[in-house]
Amino acid sequence: MNLQFEKLNVPSAYQVLSRELRRLVRREGRKRLCVTLPNQRDLAPRVIRTLVMHQATFREVWEAALVLEPACASLCAQNRSEEQLAALKSNLQRTHHVLQDAQRCIELDTEYHSLVAEGARNKALQMSREPVGVLLNLAFDKLCPLLPQASGRMLRAHQQVAKAISEGNAADASLWMHKHIMDFRRGWEMASLSLDQPVELSMIVADI
Repeated sequence: MNLQFEKLNVPSAYQVLSRELRRLVRREGRKRLCVTLPNQRDLAPRVIRTLVMHQATFREVWEAALVLEPACASLCAQNRSEEQLAALKSNLQRTHHVLQDAQRCIELDTEYHSLVAEGARNKALQMSREPVGVLLNLAFDKLCPLLPQASGRMLRAHQQVAKAISEGNAADASLWMHKHIMDFRRGWEMASLSLDQPVELSMIVADI
């Protein structure tokens, strides 16, 4: 969906808008600008940078995920579609085949949680969890080399959440997602990582 408006007769208008809106503005023809409505992935980097600047800790990010992720799973179970279930099944199958590849597991973990959030069909919830999800997955990236069993435990939890979603069992989907996020904290502590460690700039991908 695009919002269109006629170009103002001010020489610097396009440059100012481009700087402020960055990738969201493009020129169509000589006299028209087109502004594309941002999605959650466009908005998340600004929130992530703010959290880093305010020295948000792993504990704070984890606590937020403990609220948001089970809520997404519960709503996904209520609003599931055949397409959504097929995407989750595909994700689980691909994860099973790459358990020894930590980087691929991290990528598929990110995809899995995004699929569950999209399945919730709640824009406010999706946009709230996106930056938290990004930061938590970057933390998983740090955890995996220190705890080889993390990928297998992740897959088992994902399978249980997906089973509950496929059955339309919102309570079990929320319960298993809650267990999954709790297990993340246990893994963090087993790896002797500090819960109160601020999210580091070095953990953030370059394009954020």
